[in-house]
Amino acid sequence: MQVLGLPAHPLVVHFGVVLMVVLAFVGIALAVSSRFSRWLGWGLPVLAVITGVAALLTKETGEMLGKTVTDVNFHQHEKYADAAVASTGVLVIACLLWWVLSSQAHRVSALESLTGKP
Repeated sequence: MQVLGLPAHPLVVHFGVVLMVVLAFVGIALAVSSRFSRWLGWGLPVLAVITGVAALLTKETGEMLGKTVTDVNFHQHEKYADAAVASTGVLVIACLLWWVLSSQAHRVSALESLTGKP
């Protein structure tokens, strides 16, 4: 796979890595401040899904590029990629779960304030 005559993997990998770091910092910010979660809204699940897709796309383009590479260090690089995709998957699932559970709690507290019943 190529983009403008260049292998896609070097271009895609930077996008995926940046998104992984951004999602990690957003997750930390959400854990620290509930005010941030209200401000972010639907941004968290959207960011998480895009990050997951970027990680998978990065791995796929790397595997395509790997078919043309005969470097011995490629196998070590592939192990790092597997670990990065797995950890990104855990991060994406954790952020989505947190978003669903916090949204549920917010809806329940809003309902309680409307009805006056705990």
